[in-house]
Amino acid sequence: MLVSSIDENSKIDFGDTEYFFSYLGETHPSVLYIYATLSPPVTLHPEIGHSYETVGLEINVVNMSSDDISLEIKPTVENYMFSTYHSTRVEIPCEQTAQAGQNDTVTVNLTGSANRTRQFTFEYPFAPSAGSAPTYIKTAKLIVETSSKSKQYEASIGSVVSQAEHDFNIQITIYQANSNFMVIYVKPLY
Repeated sequence: MLVSSIDENSKIDFGDTEYFFSYLGETHPSVLYIYATLSPPVTLHPEIGHSYETVGLEINVVNMSSDDISLEIKPTVENYMFSTYHSTRVEIPCEQTAQAGQNDTVTVNLTGSANRTRQFTFEYPFAPSAGSAPTYIKTAKLIVETSSKSKQYEASIGSVVSQAEHDFNIQITIYQANSNFMVIYVKPLY
């Protein structure tokens, strides 16, 4: 994929991972920041004609100036989050805003390291609370069910639902939530 202009809103999706790019060409040396889902940011000092392999991407620098950079980007793995962190991306529709007839729960089978598979159902009943202060952390309700139990959590966006580790032996990271859906990454700990 050729990306001809990078700004602070440049976003690319490959498989289960969102990538954001930011370029500062007026600095010396130039800086390219790469943000991948739930990963620490990567800082590169790009040079024309050079290739870089990081966070599941191969990035070739085609051209650059003080205010613009052109990149050729391709994934090196199909699903970076799963292959790196063994986390499964789950997108759950919001029950509150779901269309009539739309399934508002998502059921997934997760296989742990001992090749043991368990089925989990996730439900997102309400959209996150909206805050006015810049430091306000949005929270949303998340329901997790198995055939034997059901638990409801108040989940902060960008955080790990630590109680789910105890309740279900899974790690749930809340990546995103809005009025239409919630995106979580789930990793079996069994």
